[in-house]
Amino acid sequence: MKHLARLKRIARSIPAPVAAGAEPAAAANEAVALAEELMAAFRDDLSAYRKALEEAGQESAAQATLPTRDIERYLKKHAEEMTFGDLERIQAIDNEKMWQRWAEIKAQARDDLDSGWLAALAVKQRGNSCWQRACFLAMRQALADGLKPRSPEESILIDAMAQYQFLRRSWLAILAEYTDHPAIAYSLDKPQVHPEKHTLSEFARAKEAIRMVERLQRLFEQALRTLLSLRRGHGRMFVGRVDQLNLAAGPQLNVKPSSNSTAHLKSPAATSILTDEQAASEISVSQGLEP
Repeated sequence: MKHLARLKRIARSIPAPVAAGAEPAAAANEAVALAEELMAAFRDDLSAYRKALEEAGQESAAQATLPTRDIERYLKKHAEEMTFGDLERIQAIDNEKMWQRWAEIKAQARDDLDSGWLAALAVKQRGNSCWQRACFLAMRQALADGLKPRSPEESILIDAMAQYQFLRRSWLAILAEYTDHPAIAYSLDKPQVHPEKHTLSEFARAKEAIRMVERLQRLFEQALRTLLSLRRGHGRMFVGRVDQLNLAAGPQLNVKPSSNSTAHLKSPAATSILTDEQAASEISVSQGLEP
């Protein structure tokens, strides 16, 4: 019963966070979700506590305790290493500090997203090489300099493109290693000599590496197309003082201004040529001069 009361107290003691500009419903949902995570973390602690009692036996049962409630180390712990169990231990002592720590973790995640660190962690390789991390960030910066993201959505797409290109680079290195295998090199020099003794696994691995390189290249190009599609707006072209305008984009399109001063056309094919990268879907042809 004491443990059940503990879980209920966790649920009651977590207020909805007050955040500037946040929707009340979203804030309430976050509070409920966080309470559920904390209760699950407490149940895990309780299960580990009971298991420790069983393993220690009756002789050491009196000395067995739940995990420490000293919250200082959890307040100083790196955001990436924090668990919901750590938050629950902070909440058991100071509910306000728990919410402050949760806000700090979310702020750190936003900063890491902006800097590219979050994207780099997703493709972290064995050995945790700082050189590999620097290579990824350099690749991401080169893409950002070239494409110049205009919105958070475009920044996330650039992160994805950097990840695909980084993984493609890694698979190219694997492919180079496989193609340099003695069995493959021997088969290239003397293809008719003992073909049955060639190492089939090396061929299969090289083939799979080629497939991975091609897949990642397609994913990179797909992300690039998605980014460019976000930039396609409703561009306008103003033409002053003309009696007739001929637009040739596939089937020819002839436009004559009516008694009204402005004629509106919807022609995606024509506008994709006239507005180049913008690929506008609307053209306004005006007799008067407009800025």
